[in-house]
Amino acid sequence: MSAKGQLIRALPVAALLMAGCAAVPHSAPRGDILIDGTGVHPESVTSSGKGALFTGSIGGTIYRAAPGESVAKPFIVPNSENGLRSVFGVLADSNSGRLWACSVPNSFGPRVAGRLRPHRPRCCL
Repeated sequence: MSAKGQLIRALPVAALLMAGCAAVPHSAPRGDILIDGTGVHPESVTSSGKGALFTGSIGGTIYRAAPGESVAKPFIVPNSENGLRSVFGVLADSNSGRLWACSVPNSFGPRVAGRLRPHRPRCCL
């Protein structure tokens, strides 16, 4: 078959694929998310399957913006119970309903007594 014949046969398939992609709904861009705090220095951003956004911070606080909100507010703050220090990574695992955080000692962050323990907020994901 000639190259022209192959192109003519491929056009209907390409048209179907393009029409299918155009029919897939896309969510509107969310825009800027402000963080409710000073000197936050956000580290890592993740989102849940339901659209909540999370970011860690050098100060150890994890911030959350609920779906549709434009401000991320303190969600988990460092204390002796959770032992958070500087949060350099967050991962929302919607399958397990967990928010994973990588917390490490940092000379710029607060010094909070306690060990880092798994924390599973029931409302976040």
